Amino acid sequence: MTIGSDGFHLLDAIYSQTAPIELRQLPAVSVLRQVWLQQYYAPTEQIQLRNEKDGPPSALRIRSPYDVEARNSTKRTTNWTGYKVHLQQFSF
Repeated sequence: MTIGSDGFHLLDAIYSQTAPIELRQLPAVSVLRQVWLQQYYAPTEQIQLRNEKDGPPSALRIRSPYDVEARNSTKRTTNWTGYKVHLQQFSF
């Protein structure tokens, strides 16, 4: 997987001893690292895509790097990434 190996190569460079420590402290780098570990693993030299069973529980899985708190949801035939809101009507 080229995309998986590219991401691991970038993370290796960021976490190398010669890279500025400030890079590791960037929030975007932290999100990239979490997403990459959730999506890929490298038990050998070959990088593999994780399946649903190998990943973290849905409540912890990052579904969007733009909003790390958004979660995947399904209701009947509709599937989305975002939030659920419960609205209730009150009569006075």
